[in-house]
Amino acid sequence: MSSITPYITLDFGSSNSGALINHEGKNYNPNDLIYVHQSDSDNTQTKTPSEFWLKRSLLNQSDITEDDIKIYSPIFYEETGLQSANFIWGLQSIKKALKERSLHENNDWVRIKHPKMALYRENTDPYQATCMGHDKSMHPLSKILHIFFLVIKKECAERARQAGLIFLSDSIKWGITVPGMAIWNQRAVDLIKTVANTVFGNQVTILSEPECALIGANLAGRGSLDFVEGRYSLVMDLGGGTTDISVVRETRNSTDNSEQFDEIKSTKADSDPTTSVHAGGNEIDDNFKSFLCSYIADSSNIPEPIELYLQFRKEDPIGSMEFDEAWTLLKKSDDISFEEIIYFSPGRRFLDWLKERYPQEASKKISDYGYFQLDGDKLRNKVFQPVYKKILSAIEMNLTTLKAKGINVGVCYFAGGLSLDRNLKRQINNLIDRYFPKTQKIEAGNNAVIGAVQRGGCHLLVNEQLMRRMARKTFYTTFCTKYTGDLNDLRTEFGQRLRRYYHGNLRCPFMDDKEINRILDEQWKYLNVDYNDNTVEFLCPVCVKHTPVTETISFGLSPMEMGQTSVGFTIYSSDKSYQLFPNEDVIEEGYFFYDFGEPWECAGLEFDPISNAVSGTAIFKLTDKNGRKVKDMVINNVSKKGY
Repeated sequence: MSSITPYITLDFGSSNSGALINHEGKNYNPNDLIYVHQSDSDNTQTKTPSEFWLKRSLLNQSDITEDDIKIYSPIFYEETGLQSANFIWGLQSIKKALKERSLHENNDWVRIKHPKMALYRENTDPYQATCMGHDKSMHPLSKILHIFFLVIKKECAERARQAGLIFLSDSIKWGITVPGMAIWNQRAVDLIKTVANTVFGNQVTILSEPECALIGANLAGRGSLDFVEGRYSLVMDLGGGTTDISVVRETRNSTDNSEQFDEIKSTKADSDPTTSVHAGGNEIDDNFKSFLCSYIADSSNIPEPIELYLQFRKEDPIGSMEFDEAWTLLKKSDDISFEEIIYFSPGRRFLDWLKERYPQEASKKISDYGYFQLDGDKLRNKVFQPVYKKILSAIEMNLTTLKAKGINVGVCYFAGGLSLDRNLKRQINNLIDRYFPKTQKIEAGNNAVIGAVQRGGCHLLVNEQLMRRMARKTFYTTFCTKYTGDLNDLRTEFGQRLRRYYHGNLRCPFMDDKEINRILDEQWKYLNVDYNDNTVEFLCPVCVKHTPVTETISFGLSPMEMGQTSVGFTIYSSDKSYQLFPNEDVIEEGYFFYDFGEPWECAGLEFDPISNAVSGTAIFKLTDKNGRKVKDMVINNVSKKGY
């Protein structure tokens, strides 16, 4: 065994979650990656459903640590582990536990399903969001996430041990993926990072799923990125809960001529098209259950057909899992696309339950061989097509706008489990061909889809320079310095400060005098001396487009005069030659004010880097002299721009 510095990416999905370990450090090699949650060597499944059972005593506990969590899962699959477990997940583990312990009838256990979906609720503060257990009990989302991330952390360590690797926890570089700029509000991203920091420490980076999907699919079958300057790509992440659509432009960094991938939030200059739609594999699954129950209850006295399945799931969760497995096999088969009659066997437990509870309906609908005979056209129109229609409409909206602006789409990338749906992909490809017939399509057949988000996230973590280039914007605030009357001294002072902030705070490569002078020249023409107190305001970078987005940047503030009770400052953007934010959401274009209510000696201004890397929102936090936050200052939509 040898000690190494690993990179681990957690793809925390709405429906499925999994982790990917790169244990080769900077020598990134896709063949050496370890999918922590790959199911039974199945290379088509790199994650496991985000559904788990946990003991109520664990939920009621405060200050939960790794040692408090006893996991029963495929990673910790020991025959004796079930008896002492307080957290169970993984389909086979849950099925085994249900058989032995009747979790659904035991008040000591709570089932949580798809917790991330709580962050999509409208008009809900993510920090106040809750998850509902199977028994209708409500639990704080932040605590659920904290426990879940601890589980992932322990499983990654165990999987590494099984592979003969030794990880020093402080040396691990963690990445967690979240939806792209147009999809989540900043508070949701902030919650993820807050919880992640408590679990993984400061070595955690929040990564954008569309960017990860593009990088992961782009890398498929290659050791390096396929880059074409000026090319536009359409990224379609077809997941379980949502379909996320992004446009990415490939450009050159004017400073070092390096390759750059810029996620574009909008295809319109004045308003956004649909970039995310709540349609995915989960909705298809729900549609099928409703369709089947309606078929069974047809011409019967059952008033609410879907209650058939809900009642069955409540009484027999093992049978419900078998039902889902049977449906998963059917929906992946070609029968769904072409056959006039679809034969579906939901498993013996559901058939026996139906015969016992509703014998008349069962006798009419179940064949002698234990199958339901379903009308293929009706099934496709009721189950699949409504979801397809939403997805295709959102994609076409983007294609229409791109075509109208004369922008060609060079590549279309697919990611997410629903992209394995051959019928949907065929319709998407036909739609793309109508608008851009020469577009290259990255298909599932060349292994581009499976694990694309995890694979791309790991590549970004390893190749930090690429991660820097994918940061969103440069933001500035002002600092003041005394003016003694000598412009040469003033310029020297500014140069020293710039070098210190770029190199020290922002971790940029050391900037030589030529580069410093270039930046000085850009701002020198805007120099303004305040002769009332002989001070000069100068723009200071808070974050820079081509620097890492992993660390919070802090600046010290001090009052300009004795007895001052308030503080005011302005944030600038690099969009238009250091002009103030042209933002309707900010009063007085980026100016912030806070009254401490008493004289103050010092304070702090912190910039949250994830707001630069992930979202069209910038978050600044004002702290008191003890570092305690006193105010959040949020600028929304600073990145909202068209082509």
